[in-house]
Amino acid sequence: MATVKKIGVLGGSFNPAHNGHLEISCQTMEKLNLDEIWWIITSKNPFKDAKTYLSLDKRIKIAKEVIKDNKIKIHSFEEKINSPYTVDLINHLKQSYDDNFVWIMGSDNINDFKKWKSYETILNNIKIVICNRPNYEFNSENLQDFLGCGTNLIFKDEINDFMKNDNGIVLINSTNNYTSSTKIRKNKIYDKE
Repeated sequence: MATVKKIGVLGGSFNPAHNGHLEISCQTMEKLNLDEIWWIITSKNPFKDAKTYLSLDKRIKIAKEVIKDNKIKIHSFEEKINSPYTVDLINHLKQSYDDNFVWIMGSDNINDFKKWKSYETILNNIKIVICNRPNYEFNSENLQDFLGCGTNLIFKDEINDFMKNDNGIVLINSTNNYTSSTKIRKNKIYDKE
């Protein structure tokens, strides 16, 4: 029987990947003692303008250049699951693997989180690590107020308790990295191939 791994999942368009993605991945891996991080690169984000996208191949190539740790793996599951939605990805991961998954997201995603397809199902079906980013800081009280979460959502300060549950949220104060994919796209020219 295979060993159950603790895997952090950082999903997104990675348009392009940058050292901020790498930093929150490494910090989460260290703080939660994860075995691996999976960067799951989506072909599109339902909330973003497709005209600004680098090609999927280009984004994967840049992501491979950014990662420096073989414990970070790059995946794309959209063709398998035929959906760009997080809830469908999580369902696929839980049905296809016996591993212990943790969803990783930057606090800059919180403002749109209630617009995500079936966001309450996401909250109840996977552990979530929220990495505070500059200008988007949350604490457990204002985050719970903002999300209007039900009683099934448990905010954990103790990492060990968090990892034992099927769901819950833990906040990690990450470094003060102001890097964003939007700023990179505005300041650099990439081929759209």
